[in-house]
Amino acid sequence: MKIYTKKGDQGYTSNINGEPIKKSEALLELQGTIDEANAALGYLRSLMEGKHPTLEGILRDIQYALFRMGSDITYGFTQKLIIEEDVSILEVEIDRMTGVFGAQTTFLYYSGHQTATFAQLIRSIIRRGERAFVRAYVGDDYPTDLKYLNRLADYMYALGRYLNYINDVAEEKMTIRDKMA
Repeated sequence: MKIYTKKGDQGYTSNINGEPIKKSEALLELQGTIDEANAALGYLRSLMEGKHPTLEGILRDIQYALFRMGSDITYGFTQKLIIEEDVSILEVEIDRMTGVFGAQTTFLYYSGHQTATFAQLIRSIIRRGERAFVRAYVGDDYPTDLKYLNRLADYMYALGRYLNYINDVAEEKMTIRDKMA
């Protein structure tokens, strides 16, 4: 099988069933955003250079969850491959990390260690994914996938702060003067 089909040359691709789908469709935007987040997570893992194997393992598991979410999207959310346990795992990790570096008392700039700032970039991609999800999903009874994305963005925020902490980089706090400027 060739990697190129030439369908994209006309603005189309196909879904898992081989049906043509226009590249501007909301569902495809969602799929692309999930793919982008997954690729960015892989890059973050490479930036860690094997120095944080536990975190890298968690990020690998998140990549796998996003791959499963991509399958959920492709199959019209009939598979339900993201479950509450996936959300709970993120919540446990968020609580663990925030227990180490403490509660946030002020607004922070997204700065610091290279891995921390990249985690914040991934957080913003995931937030875009949430917005794409709401546009693409038909119905009001959202699958667990949306909850997972929401918690994943929270996890990436906490991870960014945690990466600064474990790399001994002080958080850059926003001051009242900064807010007014």
